[in-house]
Amino acid sequence: MIGVAAHVQAAQFGQVDELRALLDESPELIDQVNDRDMTALMSAAHGGHAAVVTMLLERGADVTCRDDRGVSALEYAIREDRLEVVLAILDRAGHDVVNAVGPRGTTALLVACEHGREAIARALLDRGAKVDALKKGLNIESATMLAKIGTEKGIMVSGIKRDQTTADFSNQNLKPPDAILLASDLSQAVVTGGLTALNLSDNRLKDEGVRALTKLSLAQNILKEEGTKAICEALEQNTTLKELDISGDRYGQSSIGGTAGAKHVAKMLGVNGGLTALNLSRNHLKDESVSAVCEAIQSNKETKLASLNMSEICMGPVGAKSVAAMVAVTGGLTSLNLSDNQLCGLDQGITAIADALRVNGGLTALDLSFNDLKDEGVSAVCEAIQSNKETKLASLNFGNNDIGPVGANAVAAMVAVTGGLMTLNLSINNIGGEGEASIRDAVQEKAGFELHL
Repeated sequence: MIGVAAHVQAAQFGQVDELRALLDESPELIDQVNDRDMTALMSAAHGGHAAVVTMLLERGADVTCRDDRGVSALEYAIREDRLEVVLAILDRAGHDVVNAVGPRGTTALLVACEHGREAIARALLDRGAKVDALKKGLNIESATMLAKIGTEKGIMVSGIKRDQTTADFSNQNLKPPDAILLASDLSQAVVTGGLTALNLSDNRLKDEGVRALTKLSLAQNILKEEGTKAICEALEQNTTLKELDISGDRYGQSSIGGTAGAKHVAKMLGVNGGLTALNLSRNHLKDESVSAVCEAIQSNKETKLASLNMSEICMGPVGAKSVAAMVAVTGGLTSLNLSDNQLCGLDQGITAIADALRVNGGLTALDLSFNDLKDEGVSAVCEAIQSNKETKLASLNFGNNDIGPVGANAVAAMVAVTGGLMTLNLSINNIGGEGEASIRDAVQEKAGFELHL
């Protein structure tokens, strides 16, 4: 039994005639509370008595009142799955409560999602409930439910606006449910009934023409496998998104869930024909996952990937060979970052990378810094670049590779004959005076050359 006040008890048990008589005699009881700060309207909503709720609202009951826990009559009805009561409240006082924010920062729609009340969530949306569910603490089940409804209704669920041209969610501590909501928004950009809801259809901005979301940063979030799967499934047939950043954080926390999440990235890359830039840096992919990603890119005849960042992903020799195989045949790839991996030594993968550089004529930027390549590895790379008459390499980073004078001489010989190379980083090495002199001699005739020693 809820409280002890007679009028609240009558409402609790659906005794509409008894309650009407009490209110006829004492109208001031309409919003008076029991010992738990519950009004008759809250009690009737909790019990699912739509007729009592309707009568109370017709008599002017205050639908905005909340009990000692901050729960309103509408929220009681939602929690107890009283759809008829919810509709009665919305039909008579919806403008007052449909978007009201409770003490926990939640709206009626979020409460419906939290409790898995799909029919009620739909009713709230039909009556003007606003949706901004990102970072609101939904779990995977409730986020999936809301995303499904959003897709069917063409409603944005993550707070992204339809005329938005960039979206940066970096370093916001997004969780897997948040990724499901974002994925929902992405899928609707291309296919009706996709995973969930970023709807970019009919996105005409008058004189500026049609614009679509082209860049999405989810860097330094903890998407884990579930969130990564949702994002990647949404992107499989998406051709509007061009740049995707799902890098981990600087403290070694993987964003995509390591090797488990990498399989979903690979699956997406095998069929996606829109992405031009992908940042996977600081994720613990290791060789198996690196191979899966590279094989997917290599197999996709529609890939438009031009920039790939695989910095600090725990890549070893096997992964390096997979990267090399992909680079050798992916002519559209222009920028590749392999810094801070384990490519050191001729037998540790750098030879395979060098072999790929002998035949790849598309790369314009290559970062091999922080790989402990030493003189042998750097010399192998430089000889490969030097032998490739089709190379378009314009920027090369050999920083922090324990390069000595021998390696510096190999770099100088390559620079002297590679006409397009205009930026070279050899900082944090041990090239000595002799090595520095040879490098400077090689670049002295190149106006505008950027040299970092």
